[in-house]
Amino acid sequence: APLPPPPQPVAAKADVERKIKDLLESRPIQFVQSEATITEDGRVNLNVIAEELNRLPAGTTVELHGHTFCKPPCVNKCGLVELSQRRCNSIVTELNSAGLNDKFNFNITAWGCKEPTIGSQKIVRFLIP
Repeated sequence: APLPPPPQPVAAKADVERKIKDLLESRPIQFVQSEATITEDGRVNLNVIAEELNRLPAGTTVELHGHTFCKPPCVNKCGLVELSQRRCNSIVTELNSAGLNDKFNFNITAWGCKEPTIGSQKIVRFLIP
């Protein structure tokens, strides 16, 4: 009988994190303004991110940080932390529907305007400790 194929090598966490960071630098995940609804382009990006994350072993912890775009002067407006939380939840739901199937432990930190992005739409960061 033929030998089974060798197992796929597990990707290094740092390599996956770097590839996701590079993708988000060039094509940030976009949302409908003031909503947690991911745009079509954002869903396409999340499919690529899901492919990258699937290179990691099941049970890996993935930190997902959500930020809110603010124009100076930035004040901690009511609801922006909650918006960041809802957006992160939408991302996790979308990643699971793109094939992750609850394979990872997502730790969400919603920053809102506590740690805003100013002059940028890069409102999501993935960290793989």
